[in-house]
Amino acid sequence: MKSYGAQDMFSDLKKVLINPPLQTMGSVDYKKWHYDGPLNQNKINENFSSFLKILKNFGTEIMSLDQKEIFFDSVFPHDASLVIDDGAIILSMG
Repeated sequence: MKSYGAQDMFSDLKKVLINPPLQTMGSVDYKKWHYDGPLNQNKINENFSSFLKILKNFGTEIMSLDQKEIFFDSVFPHDASLVIDDGAIILSMG
């Protein structure tokens, strides 16, 4: 068995790579990034902190990216692809 990937969406999450939210998300041009309205930085930080606590409570090993790029949408926890033993399945969120 490989040490990466997800064969399903219901087994225990043992290890996860996350991308913490940028501390400037509250000032992003929400129209450019196709958000419904301005973002609340305090709420973003609170939600992320709560999310980390949930992961830790389940015993999940958490690895964080050292984000240098300014991609305001890379914080979302579900990407439009799944990596499995046989390769990757590219999904369409739209």
